[in-house]
Amino acid sequence: MLIPVTFNPPGSQPTPPPKLPMALAKVSHDEVVLIELQGALEVEVTQPTDKNGKFVGKLTIDENGSGKPTLMIGHHLLEGNITPLTKPLAILTRITADAGSRDTNISSSSVSDAPSDRNNRGDENIDMNAMDCDDDGGDSGTQPSAIQSQQAQWEAVGIVKRKIVFSKRPMPIVGRLS
Repeated sequence: MLIPVTFNPPGSQPTPPPKLPMALAKVSHDEVVLIELQGALEVEVTQPTDKNGKFVGKLTIDENGSGKPTLMIGHHLLEGNITPLTKPLAILTRITADAGSRDTNISSSSVSDAPSDRNNRGDENIDMNAMDCDDDGGDSGTQPSAIQSQQAQWEAVGIVKRKIVFSKRPMPIVGRLS
């Protein structure tokens, strides 16, 4: 299966920024980092979907040359390190479009998979009444349904090159920070 992935050139019309997954944070205009925590975050909600968009904590990165990130969650302070990823990660968003708006090509089975060619190859254990299928799982003799007519595409909206690792236990904050 081929999955089209597109990149927007720098001069093209910008698409609205997608909602980032929970493990990613945008630290500057053009840089997204991965956040790695040891343990789990507990958020009190009544429905699991209520977690989306909830404020978890305040991430700050020291600007005075050390570049030490700190994450304050409630009355706890975590100190971390910024490390480069061994392999960059792409941030992909799924785009679906109607079949009517673009030319869709439904791939057909190859010539060697045709029933007449199976007999010529000497395959005796093949069911000749079996249905020939396309590469995408649909049968080749019918029209695509409304569900199959939507073709999924992926757009790369960013590349993650660094991660912030919070590997130590949180320090409790007593009193007010000034």
